Amino acid sequence: PPLPERVRLCPVCSWMFEMILAKVVVPGKQSVQLRTRVSRIYRYQNETDLSISRARCWIRSPRVCVKASSGDVYYFAYGSNLNTTVLNRRRAVVPDQVIPAVVNEFALEFSVPGIPYLEPAFATIVPDTDRCVHGLACLVSEDQWERIQLTETGYDIVDVRCSGYDGTKFDAKTLVFPQHRRRRGLRPSRRYIELIKEGASEWNLDKKWQEHLNRIEAFDPFQTSEQQVGAVVAVASTVPLGVTAALATIAGSASSEGSTSTPGEETDKLLTNWTNITWDVHDTLWRSILGDGGTMSSK
Repeated sequence: PPLPERVRLCPVCSWMFEMILAKVVVPGKQSVQLRTRVSRIYRYQNETDLSISRARCWIRSPRVCVKASSGDVYYFAYGSNLNTTVLNRRRAVVPDQVIPAVVNEFALEFSVPGIPYLEPAFATIVPDTDRCVHGLACLVSEDQWERIQLTETGYDIVDVRCSGYDGTKFDAKTLVFPQHRRRRGLRPSRRYIELIKEGASEWNLDKKWQEHLNRIEAFDPFQTSEQQVGAVVAVASTVPLGVTAALATIAGSASSEGSTSTPGEETDKLLTNWTNITWDVHDTLWRSILGDGGTMSSK
């Protein structure tokens, strides 16, 4: 019989439901039958609000253009937010609807600079007319959308056109790192890329896309004693390099007569200077002494 639009579960049942959806399903015919049945659940919620992946199931939508209702936003996730552990528990965002989708004329790129030897790079998408990006169209409230922006600092908001795997079309918003702050030639950490791969597998994204993710070269931190020292040095240098970046920002502002920069623009300049200085020090000094901290040139 058809399942109700909303199913309320007790904490024990909710945990069991979570385990079935996550790992316990036996591959084969039973798995297909369960996925088919689960796909008919639009939303489930337990009485105690344990934030347990309430939007994990694949939501079926009609093959038409869809628009979010007033106050809601379709957010296109492509990085670690594909992983429900990250989005639901760390970000405290539980979408009302989640639809696997693709955005054309963009490419996935790991050019958001992080900290050498620890988390060298994070994901963004960049315009590319010959490629596409697979991810999730998540229906979130305005408060949840603001929370996502607060936890993904430094990114710009960009409007994109999503195509659901079932043919549904969406106007969505996503987050793109500014071009002037990107740094190419970096590798994501093993931990970070595994979160993305787990999310893609969890939501059964396109197989070729998952194969593409599997081919991405990752950085394994703490593999050598030099890398361990490098991680300590990088973290310890955060403050002095940050002060240097602040001084450079102040000097640049002072030299610009009649400057009307906003606080946000000044913060952007500060972060840009900090990441540039950090990676310049890595390229000219740390790498020659402590080994590579996460660039493509190590192989």
